[in-house]
Amino acid sequence: MSFKQFGPLTPLAAFNDPEAVINYAEGPPRMVPGFADMQRMTSLLLAEVVPENGRVLVLGGGGGLELKVFATTHPNWKFVGIDPSDAMLNLAKKLLVFHLECQLNKWKEHERHLKQN
Repeated sequence: MSFKQFGPLTPLAAFNDPEAVINYAEGPPRMVPGFADMQRMTSLLLAEVVPENGRVLVLGGGGGLELKVFATTHPNWKFVGIDPSDAMLNLAKKLLVFHLECQLNKWKEHERHLKQN
């Protein structure tokens, strides 16, 4: 088997592969030792600096895993998740269906908004 069969590799290639996206939520908890603890620790550290009704920007938040943990732990916070992959943003929308405090944007759209302001 040759890598040429898979086409050119780009940093975003895996995040646009439908099969990889479907299985994404299973990957980090299984492949990253202490993944849940790392998210809990991040949530605790953020709580030290984010006010009770604060806003948090998550870059690369398309999978929604971090956003779900943060939104569940801190229901008064508002979140903006930005990701360049439509497929990952769609995954996050499914994962965050009950978390209305989470707004998801495609990176290019958000980048354009930042340039205008």
